[in-house]
Amino acid sequence: MIELTEHCRLSGSSGSKSTFMSESIEKEFAVHQAICDERYKSIEEKLEGGKGRMQKIEIQLYIVIAAILFGPGVAADIVKKMLGL
Repeated sequence: MIELTEHCRLSGSSGSKSTFMSESIEKEFAVHQAICDERYKSIEEKLEGGKGRMQKIEIQLYIVIAAILFGPGVAADIVKKMLGL
């Protein structure tokens, strides 16, 4: 019963507490958004940095597949041709 009375008293007030709360929520949201933007930027940088590494892994997988399918001698010849040796 006390909670209901207090709610009615607060909602019937001039609204300054409500304005303060919405300003506080907006401030917290702005801080949250800034933190998330920094995290997103960091994730994007890490993904971009990993692209080259993933391409190297992809090439290595193709070499292993060729070695399994055609035998190690043929795979070595293909790699030599690719590298210009």
